[in-house]
Amino acid sequence: MREFFFVPVFISLLALSAGCSPGDDGSQKSRTLKIPYPTADVQSASTNSSPSLDVEQEVENCSDNPKCHLEEMNTPFTNTATTYRINSVIYSDTDIMSGVNVQTAPIVNFEVKGIDTSSITSTTIRYNKKDGMGNIIAQTTETAISGTEGRYSVPIHSSLFGSSILISAPYEKHTMQIKILTNQGYNYNFEIEFFISSSTINPVVIERDAQIMNSHYYKMDEDLQSFLIDSISLENTLPLSISVSGDISVNNSTVAVLKQTSRSQQKTFISSTSGYPFDIYNWFTVPGYSYGSATAIATYTVKIERNGVEEELAVSSNYNGAESILSYNDLELDGNQKIKMNIYANLVVNNSVVGDHGQQSFFEGNSLCATLTINSSCACFFTPLNINNSSLTGDLFYHSARTTIYTIQELYYPNCGSGVPNGVLTQQLSIVDHPASSISLSGRIHRSDLKYTATTWLKGYEAQDDLGTISMTMDTLEAVKGDSNLGMVDPSLSYQGYIPGQL
Repeated sequence: MREFFFVPVFISLLALSAGCSPGDDGSQKSRTLKIPYPTADVQSASTNSSPSLDVEQEVENCSDNPKCHLEEMNTPFTNTATTYRINSVIYSDTDIMSGVNVQTAPIVNFEVKGIDTSSITSTTIRYNKKDGMGNIIAQTTETAISGTEGRYSVPIHSSLFGSSILISAPYEKHTMQIKILTNQGYNYNFEIEFFISSSTINPVVIERDAQIMNSHYYKMDEDLQSFLIDSISLENTLPLSISVSGDISVNNSTVAVLKQTSRSQQKTFISSTSGYPFDIYNWFTVPGYSYGSATAIATYTVKIERNGVEEELAVSSNYNGAESILSYNDLELDGNQKIKMNIYANLVVNNSVVGDHGQQSFFEGNSLCATLTINSSCACFFTPLNINNSSLTGDLFYHSARTTIYTIQELYYPNCGSGVPNGVLTQQLSIVDHPASSISLSGRIHRSDLKYTATTWLKGYEAQDDLGTISMTMDTLEAVKGDSNLGMVDPSLSYQGYIPGQL
């Protein structure tokens, strides 16, 4: 078989724009081919020893259809005994690609010449799409077609050619391989070459709902166990029903910034005045702060909203560290239908983290002791009156108080108040209890990164080529509220669970 090289379709389109402009009344102008192509008269002259096809150059349903134009291919082409070219550019479009509209779809007509039509036992057709190097990139199985007295009409629609025909690059070649078998055992093969120009790609449009930031998850105005973290619309731009399968990549984090407060015992030395040989100490506590984080453990649910009614979509989940892949199959969209896809995070709630954690005793006040313990000597809990008074009266009180302290020095707290004259001694040191640590919610951060991938088929033709795959990475959604400086977070302190709180 001879091979012919021809100019890609986009050159034809240039010719179309130059010579096929609408008429004054808005109708499509017809054009006369400048380069002749084989006519039916020439082909009908074939003899029985040289079977051939009489291929009509006028594609049926094209003359009044803006989706199909008769065009001049800028290189002469002479049909051989087996290979034929249709000098037309067919704009493949899904509104003429369903079985319902098959009667209005572009139709290629051809007639068998040089073969006794009564001897034909079967005629099959196979569609091929080849790249610029001649490699097959799409191919259908052989499909039987029927004709009347050797005349055949082949509608170009998805049930015969697959949905791959909806997508075509200018350099791709489209052919129909025709095989005719006769009862004498003869096998005749023909090939019809035609041109398609199409801009049809994945017909699903994905768009995020701008109101998602007003959800409770990002406003942080309500504590729930299931939060709406993203919402997108899926719109089918085709007038035909489609099925969609795909993946949702979710990388979502809910971080609570926790402030942990603890106290430590401190003391300062108070210099004694003359007449008071005992050292005096001031005991107090100092708060200390550290920061930790709590992260949420989430599972995800996908719901489809149609006409305001939600229904859960079956998904399979694959967890890869912080990323979750949610896969779905066979989501149906009617022609020109628009639905919403809502993603929910279901959180494991842990309320026990926030609050006081244990109790611890500390000393506050003045004492005569340099070291204190919980069971300190009772003498440590008293100081003489007027410790900073160096007068004779103060000295007398001091010596009297010292005598009293010696009498209780073997006693320990809490038995220090028994029989002690308050006029001589004053109990200034006390034991106070503070939480060993107290955890409070300081801030929260929500961050969601989502990517949507959708592969689309014409409904009913899922076993054939898909219309295409669309992949869209959405903008990061982030909300911050409260004191949530992660630079202050101690990574060694981490709590598992969702920390609620309205900040």
